[in-house]
Amino acid sequence: LTPITTYRPMYSKWRRYDRLAEFPDRLVPLGDAIAQVNPIYGQGMALASTHAMSLWKALRERAQGGGALEGMAKEYLEATFSFTEQVWSGLEVVDFAFPKTTGERPADIEQRQAFTNALRRLAVDDAEVHRLMQRVNQLIDPSSVLGREDIMARVQAIMAKG
Repeated sequence: LTPITTYRPMYSKWRRYDRLAEFPDRLVPLGDAIAQVNPIYGQGMALASTHAMSLWKALRERAQGGGALEGMAKEYLEATFSFTEQVWSGLEVVDFAFPKTTGERPADIEQRQAFTNALRRLAVDDAEVHRLMQRVNQLIDPSSVLGREDIMARVQAIMAKG
């Protein structure tokens, strides 16, 4: 009945509810209500589904324990924090490579970008590192899998070369 229109916010925004002194007890945000990510990265649905699974787990634990819903929102937000932070951290590395990106630049962004660039160079010649990077980028594995001692040593050697 109407022409097709699109809505594509090309920015990312993390609403840091975890920083609030108090949060409404029975209000439970998830997905874009917590962290809206630039759709170009294709990680918004993974983020939203992980939030939904965290909510399901929190509700299940309350139901099994016969507990009330009081306090659940805070526990749920704490449970979503680490995954949201992992996604956000990866987006920062890419987004802040562009000088026109607005927002608060993390103090360590240049170091993180240098590490990521060296890791990418390593992945060109190392199929296992390439596979691990893809699993991290697809949110299958946590970014900590790339912090193995052997990988870190080789990345640091590449960084030292410049």
